[in-house]
Amino acid sequence: MESITLTVELYGCEFEVYVYAKLSSGGSNNWGSDEPPWFSVDIDSVRGVGKSKDVSNRLHDKIMESYSDTIDEAFFDQYH
Repeated sequence: MESITLTVELYGCEFEVYVYAKLSSGGSNNWGSDEPPWFSVDIDSVRGVGKSKDVSNRLHDKIMESYSDTIDEAFFDQYH
């Protein structure tokens, strides 16, 4: 499982979270495949920095609603 640190701004507050995800990739860049290259991010958990528990379901949903593309791009940039 891989992780990134992301700064989010919600409800007038800015804070950092750790986003943990399982990453998958494939396609023509891997193993000589004929299919187009692809990269997949499967979010496992979102935690506040220094916290041992996931954020609440409501906060998780709001972060995903507002930042899902940013999260995908950050994982792609860091791990692909």
